[in-house]
Amino acid sequence: MTLNFFNRLLWAAVLIVLQAFIFNQVCLFGYATPIIYVYILCLQPLNTPRYAWLFWGFGVGLVADLFSVSPGLGAASMTITAMAAPVLLQLFAPKDSVENMIPGFEELGRWKYIWFVTSVVFVHQASYVLLEFFSFFRVMDMVLVFLGGTVFTILLLLILENIRKVK
Repeated sequence: MTLNFFNRLLWAAVLIVLQAFIFNQVCLFGYATPIIYVYILCLQPLNTPRYAWLFWGFGVGLVADLFSVSPGLGAASMTITAMAAPVLLQLFAPKDSVENMIPGFEELGRWKYIWFVTSVVFVHQASYVLLEFFSFFRVMDMVLVFLGGTVFTILLLLILENIRKVK
């Protein structure tokens, strides 16, 4: 299954709207806020050039920042994640993969896909939380925000992947 530019653009718009109007208001236990727009980086084909990864990461992060109270945080953390995501995809993709393969349960296998998503979310949440706190004075709060956001985001992205595959 391939996603062309306009399908990914539609996915990005839906993810940003969901983030802005629903998930930015969710904060489980005072710590866990999911950031689902990182899923757009999980929809990039294997043969995506590096500049396109950076374009999608920075662009989606920048637009998401327009709806948040921390300008630049989404763009910066998504750009950092976009630098790491192609390497992570190469790490988990089978050696005989089709060039335009989009990661998913069928393409990577269930567990490899879960590890890929976990790795991408881990990089994103780590950069997001480190940039947000920008100090190590409240280490316990930082760890709780990181762990809560990471787990919540991974669960939601796996649900989104199941929804995408149903279509």
